[in-house]
Amino acid sequence: MRLLSLLLLLPLGCTAPPDDDDTAPDDDDVSDDDDASDDDDATPGPQIFEEVDPAAAGIATPSRGGGIGVQDLDGDGLPELLVADFEGAHLYRNLGNFQFEPWPEQPWDTADVFSEDHWGGTFADVDNDGISDLMLHQGARDPLYLGRADGSWQQVADPGFNDLGLTFSMSLGDYDGDGNLDLYTATHMVLDPSQPPDFDGEDELYRGDGTGSFVDVSAMLPEGLSDGRGFVARWSDFDHDGDPDLYLVNEVPPGDEPNHLFRNDGPDGDGWLWTSMDATCFCDLSLAGMGLAIGDYDRDGWQDLFMTNSTLEGRVQPGGTGSGEQLLKNEGDSVFLETALATGANVGARDGDNRWVSWGADWLDVDNDGWLDLYVAFGPLEDRAQTPQPNALLRNRDGSFDLEPDSGADSVSEARSVIPVDLDGDGCMDVVVGNIAGPIDLFRNTCNETAHWAQLELRGTTSNRSALGAVVRLSAGGETWRSEVLSGSVHGSPWKVLHFGLGEAEAVDSIEVDWPGGATEAFDGFDADRRVLLVEGSGR
Repeated sequence: MRLLSLLLLLPLGCTAPPDDDDTAPDDDDVSDDDDASDDDDATPGPQIFEEVDPAAAGIATPSRGGGIGVQDLDGDGLPELLVADFEGAHLYRNLGNFQFEPWPEQPWDTADVFSEDHWGGTFADVDNDGISDLMLHQGARDPLYLGRADGSWQQVADPGFNDLGLTFSMSLGDYDGDGNLDLYTATHMVLDPSQPPDFDGEDELYRGDGTGSFVDVSAMLPEGLSDGRGFVARWSDFDHDGDPDLYLVNEVPPGDEPNHLFRNDGPDGDGWLWTSMDATCFCDLSLAGMGLAIGDYDRDGWQDLFMTNSTLEGRVQPGGTGSGEQLLKNEGDSVFLETALATGANVGARDGDNRWVSWGADWLDVDNDGWLDLYVAFGPLEDRAQTPQPNALLRNRDGSFDLEPDSGADSVSEARSVIPVDLDGDGCMDVVVGNIAGPIDLFRNTCNETAHWAQLELRGTTSNRSALGAVVRLSAGGETWRSEVLSGSVHGSPWKVLHFGLGEAEAVDSIEVDWPGGATEAFDGFDADRRVLLVEGSGR
């Protein structure tokens, strides 16, 4: 059996974090004996998560923000952390054991009035040089910084995208399979200094050339359907035809611009054909949508959609107040079935006295049992800020959901963005929450469970280097999981390492990857409880 490059090699089961002065080990420095000594000192807590004080972790308190981004920039296996602030964006190096320090160079310009409102950031390798780049989401003129090997950044003078839009999310994917990342910006409003704010934002689609330059190709989208209060859009191959489709969430009162599914139908003369599936997908909801989580919650091999929502009067999906969050089960053929009520995923509707407005959300397997759990951020609107709303962890019980009553991560901050990520490299998923006012929330998974796991980092060669859009089928213990490398999150940049809870399976049997360029490649299995790097073209 041939194993690929191992980023982290950890013993069976979860391990205690390293000592305070430890940083992430190199591949050659790790042994089972070393980690076993950490296990002896570990004292699991009663809760799933324990809260870490961000100030003690070395992270300054933002004045007002809400955006989070994560990306391993120095190659040590530990993801760095970007915290958005209306007075600037701050990048922190991950030292291990939930300790951070400011990144040496942070050339973000905050002098321009448009640059003061940093809502978040997106990491990806847009110039295919093997080094992550950074796009900041802000009031207008979103900047692009190309990463350099020495840890410095070079701002692109004119990347070609978004001059006047208030960008709430940037989603990158290779829609045409040419190996270069393309971009969709979800624009909540248009900010023209000479005009009042226009709340009918103009989302835009850009084609990338692989150098850090983008060309506006929004005219290829179905006419009129990219206008609205765009909050978040994400690429995913919803119909399994080998190319990424696009789902857009708008934040609107009922009767205004709904959500949209754009099916990718390939080349069309000199352009590209995008087909609106609104008439047949049963997914064109009109709601106060803010967050969008994509994942296979029922393990049937199809990517499902979870959307946050409001239970306030006049801001809910048609059908009356109390409808809460929406969970759309993918039935195949671009058809979706609403299952939030049947599965118990609409926690805002079930707990409306405490949770009215949900924002960011994402899937994560908190106990490595092989079923995707769901973390949902709640926070009041500004005119109701005096009423706290706790965040919610929904545990997946074979396809239905229970609200975890005391998760340790049910903070009552004014939450906005949610990023699940393994910050300390112990094989258990932690959560970072960005708040609109005050410090971020850091929730460390106590790693009490004994179930096994695997993590995959993918690197394209012919495909885009970030492998965005790659589809992975992982088999272990007689089960198969399907996952994708995704981009796009409200105010944030998700972790691109794929995490799989394996339950009792002690080894991965096989892996199959559909790369964004169209090639399918098989990789051999490996023992569980480790992270593996899969490089395009290196499989069997």
